Amino acid sequence: MRTIDVRPIGPRHQVTLPAEIMRELNLHSGDMVRFTVENKALIMAPVEVIEKEEVLSKEDIRGIEKLVSKQIKDGQYVTVPGKEAVGYLRKRMKK
Repeated sequence: MRTIDVRPIGPRHQVTLPAEIMRELNLHSGDMVRFTVENKALIMAPVEVIEKEEVLSKEDIRGIEKLVSKQIKDGQYVTVPGKEAVGYLRKRMKK
């Protein structure tokens, strides 16, 4: 662990993050972070928020497995960009 900068805690319990840390962690204003305390040390880590409708259920996963198995059997395969994949797979499973 390295120390980059020392900053004061403001009256509203706020701390300004050094620009170097923001760049290194690819953080931007409005991003979400998680705070954890370990051995009396505060650890802040970026988190990615996933919309509820983007989370796959067990039924979604089973449907994807069936779809992929069918595509392999038929000699087909499909590539879809990440965020569009869930919607695409759900539409295919309903057919």
